[in-house]
Amino acid sequence: MFMSRHYGFILVLFSALSFACTTSVHGEDYPGFLSLNSNKCSSLDKDAVLKLPTEWHKYGDFVKICGLKAKKAKTAKIFIVSIWVLDYYKDKSPEALWEKFPLPIIVNKDFKQIGQLPRIYPMDHVVESFIYYGKWESGFPHEIRVDVFNPTLTGNYYFRPLIWNNRVGSYEMKSEEPIYGKRPK
Repeated sequence: MFMSRHYGFILVLFSALSFACTTSVHGEDYPGFLSLNSNKCSSLDKDAVLKLPTEWHKYGDFVKICGLKAKKAKTAKIFIVSIWVLDYYKDKSPEALWEKFPLPIIVNKDFKQIGQLPRIYPMDHVVESFIYYGKWESGFPHEIRVDVFNPTLTGNYYFRPLIWNNRVGSYEMKSEEPIYGKRPK
């Protein structure tokens, strides 16, 4: 009886700590930014997958597209295209080797690539990425932020923002080196 209560207490404590850690990464939005909800992403149709570079084609059944739209907008002008890698591995052997997946890309409504994310979205084998977008001009976000929840020893990190460059017509990141800790607001 004592042991079961002891384990129950540890389980509740662990759950609370896990919740506290994950909410500190993605539970707080940044003022003026929206959070991308991976549940609202949809599968990309076969014809659209064929428009992607050839290294994407073998993952066609696991490619999804996510619109980055303003709260009141009916449609998005900017999209994230990514491979749902956990879905890809769901029916594979536990011993299956981890593949080098193409990184998610940012595309416009004409499906032209206008940027690339530095991490797989929404999740790879242990880390989970969270995307925030804001600083709206002309109906699309001029800044995209990527924060990463990492339960390993190295801990959570984030990347410098992807900033829209009007001159070249794409999103650019000054450095792809992760910054460990929590992004300042």
